[in-house]
Amino acid sequence: MNDTGVSWHYWSVDLPGLDRPAAQELLEIAKEAGMSDVGSLVDPAVFLTLHLDRSTVLAISAVLARAQMAEDPECSEALIVAGYRESLDEWLQETNE
Repeated sequence: MNDTGVSWHYWSVDLPGLDRPAAQELLEIAKEAGMSDVGSLVDPAVFLTLHLDRSTVLAISAVLARAQMAEDPECSEALIVAGYRESLDEWLQETNE
């Protein structure tokens, strides 16, 4: 399943209590079963993974748009807000097709 350059949907599996070795083993099993030839482990100590529904994403995007207008567009916080909002809006657009 190598679709380089093609947009595809990403599914995630959230398994509470899973440790790194078990996560690596599951990733290898998925690769060997042909489910995907790529994958990544997301360390919860480093990354916050949010599973947000469409309504929540719409609300956050709207709030960020208002906050963005109130800030100096050159400050680092405004750039972070703009980048996060862009990611949310791209997801909304891709999933609305």
